[in-house]
Amino acid sequence: MYQSVILSFFRSLKKSKTNTLITFIGLILGISTFIVLYLYVDQQRKVDRFNENFKRIYRLELERCAALQSGVGPEVEENIPEIELSSRVLQPWWKHYLRIQDQDFIEQDIIFADPSFFTIFSHEFIAGSPESALVDPNSIVLTQSMAYKFFGHDSPIGQTLTYGGNQLLTVTGVIKDVPLSHLPISACISYVTLKDVLWGGQTAPMRQLVGSNNFLTYVLARENTRFDEAFTTKLNDHFVGLPPYVNGTEPTFFMRPL
Repeated sequence: MYQSVILSFFRSLKKSKTNTLITFIGLILGISTFIVLYLYVDQQRKVDRFNENFKRIYRLELERCAALQSGVGPEVEENIPEIELSSRVLQPWWKHYLRIQDQDFIEQDIIFADPSFFTIFSHEFIAGSPESALVDPNSIVLTQSMAYKFFGHDSPIGQTLTYGGNQLLTVTGVIKDVPLSHLPISACISYVTLKDVLWGGQTAPMRQLVGSNNFLTYVLARENTRFDEAFTTKLNDHFVGLPPYVNGTEPTFFMRPL
């Protein structure tokens, strides 16, 4: 019985080769599309999941702007009890020129961040301390692959490199290459270094509620905190009357989960 069914199937294929070919191509395309979509969705589900505090990490944003002024992060950390920690992150718009000994490099995905960055995000340290690596000015943490690229098998800790032509940085930590993350990193420079790199030695721009919106602001929520509508109202009420939210201008802050 089965043999006759199989023979009948192959006879029908011979009779209509064009239709068979179209059907076969359509089947292959359908299966291929399904596999690609499945792999893409599966990959997206893994983004940022390496963080131990994944469910407690949020990015503070305005309705029409993901980046904020430099003073917003410290303001909420100090005045909003539901916020345990905050970290400002600058993804520079300029090229990163590095010089190590007599070699020059142009690199991507170098960020500036507060010391709390490595407490909020669970990057695994191979050398150095996550608590202190970004405390001092002119400190830089490298990924494992970048450390090897610059220093080979030598220990990178304590080694120096020149950033932007004249800023001498000291390597204070090495982390494993960053897994799937919405925030790609090849190196991280201490936030306080921006005083010289960006602001010509001035300290005032390091924390201000007015000016350019250049800083991604991440927060670690306290355990069991719910960022519901009531919290959003409370958060925005705090900023009413503070610059630039004066003369009736209303803030539109909200918390975006990872």
